[in-house]
Amino acid sequence: MAVQKSKKSHSKKRMKNMHKFIKKINLSYSKKSNELHLRHHLTNKRFYKNKKI
Repeated sequence: MAVQKSKKSHSKKRMKNMHKFIKKINLSYSKKSNELHLRHHLTNKRFYKNKKI
């Protein structure tokens, strides 16, 4: 049975698992309201799929 030589530090453990937590934010550009917004969400000027809501 394999035995680890030394305990993994908190820092090394977090570095190993960091890919699970970092997510890329997808932003879209609305041509009608000329602003960036999250996908499938309203813009600040209350547009969704180029229609005023």
